[in-house]
Amino acid sequence: MENINMKIVSCMVVASLLFYIGCYSTDPITKDELKATAENDINVMTKDSLEYRFNKGDYSIQGDTLSGTGVQVIWEKGKLTFLRFHGSISFSEITTLTAEKFSAGKTTAAIVIPIALAVGFLVWFGDQMAKGH
Repeated sequence: MENINMKIVSCMVVASLLFYIGCYSTDPITKDELKATAENDINVMTKDSLEYRFNKGDYSIQGDTLSGTGVQVIWEKGKLTFLRFHGSISFSEITTLTAEKFSAGKTTAAIVIPIALAVGFLVWFGDQMAKGH
């Protein structure tokens, strides 16, 4: 029984670590939504197909311009490169604006269900072993 308890504790430690890492989703947002809450990491696509990424706190909105320090993402010959970016992007040049958000519900579902199944199996298996099957 002590061995099963260690397995359960191990599962719980792994679940805690996975919850800390968590599930994130990238959702399209509008300029007004960005103004209302500048507390997310954002991705920006421009009309000329350039991609920029900004961490929360590293950008601001000044009139019709997004300013900040982030990275420009470049795909070239199948290779991904990140170039440091410090500057401004006009909202008239932005085609897509997305925000990365932590999803507690998705994280819980992705962790709790598999862990519950694993713990249930371990308990059942331990009972079967104790009965001598």
